[in-house]
Amino acid sequence: MKTKMTIVIMTIMLSGTVNAQVMGNWRYNGQRIEVAQIAQALVQNASEFNFQAKALMNVSAFTYVATFNVSQVGSDLKDVVSKSDDRISRFINELKRQGIDTNNITVDMISLIPVYDYEVEKRLFSKTYNEIPVGFELQKNILIKYDKSSKLDIIVKSAVTNEIYDLVKVDYYVDNIESIKDTLRKKTLAYFEEKLKDLSALGVDFDSLYTVFSEDYQTIMPHSKYENYIAFSRPSIDAAQGKSFFGVESKVRRSGKLKTMFYNPVSFKDFDIVINPVILEPVVQFTYSINIKFIIKEKRAIPKNKYMLLTPDGKIQQIQL
Repeated sequence: MKTKMTIVIMTIMLSGTVNAQVMGNWRYNGQRIEVAQIAQALVQNASEFNFQAKALMNVSAFTYVATFNVSQVGSDLKDVVSKSDDRISRFINELKRQGIDTNNITVDMISLIPVYDYEVEKRLFSKTYNEIPVGFELQKNILIKYDKSSKLDIIVKSAVTNEIYDLVKVDYYVDNIESIKDTLRKKTLAYFEEKLKDLSALGVDFDSLYTVFSEDYQTIMPHSKYENYIAFSRPSIDAAQGKSFFGVESKVRRSGKLKTMFYNPVSFKDFDIVINPVILEPVVQFTYSINIKFIIKEKRAIPKNKYMLLTPDGKIQQIQL
C-alpha cells in the first residue's frame, strides 16, 4: 500500500513595500492588471513531485550601437553618389565635434538599384506602357557605437542637421554574460537548498527519492519589450450632450488620439529571485529557471532465504527455520 504524499510550499514575492497608488492611462487600453504570484512550489502525487524556481536579473548595457539609414535618389548616378557621400561626411564630422570617436563609426553599403518609370507609346487604337530606367537609388547604413544612453540625443540631433532622419534600430550589448549566468544559477540553487531544508522539516525523506533536473536560460533584449499605447482622452460631457452656451450650440469634434509605444519590461511577479529590480532605462533582462522532479524510489521486497534438506531416501524437502 502506497502512502500518499502532498507537499505545498507557499511563497509571497515582495520587493520592498508594495503600494498600488498610481495606475496610469495605459490601463484604459484594455490591459489586464497583473496579480503577483503567491504559490510557488508544488505538489504532487504518490510517486513524484516537482520543484520550480526562477530568477531574473536586470543588466544595463555597457555599450550601444545605433543604425541610421541614408537613402539618396537621383537621375544621374554620379550626382546620387556625391550627394550621399556629402551627407554622410558632414554627419560624421559633426559627430566627431561632439566627441564621438570616428573609429566607432562604420558605413555599410546596402544597395544601388535603378529606378524605373513608364513611358507611354501612343498608337492609332491603343497605348503601350514601357518600363524605362529614369534614375538610381543608393542605400547606405551608418553604424555608431557609444557608451552612454544619453549620447543618443546628441547623435540624433547631428543626424537631423545633416538630413538623415531614419533611425533604424539600437542594439544593446552586455559584458560578462557568463558571470551573469553563473550568478543567477548560484542564487537560484541557494534558494532551492533553503527550500529543501523546509521540506526536510516537514518530514520528507530525500534518501528515498531520486531527482530529474533541467534548467533554462533566456535573454530578453529591450526592443522586444516595447508595446503600443494610444493616449486616452474624454470629451466634454456638456459638448457630448449638445448643450448650448450663450445661444451657441456645442459640437463634439473628435481629434485623432496619439499612438505611441513604451518600454514594458518583463515583470518580476513570476520570479522567486530578482536582482537589480529597479529599472530607470531599457535594460537587458536575463532569466534562469530550474525544474527538479523528485521521484520516489520503489521499495523492493527482500527475498527470503529458502533452506532445502536432502533426505536419506533421495528426496528434497523444504524446511522452515
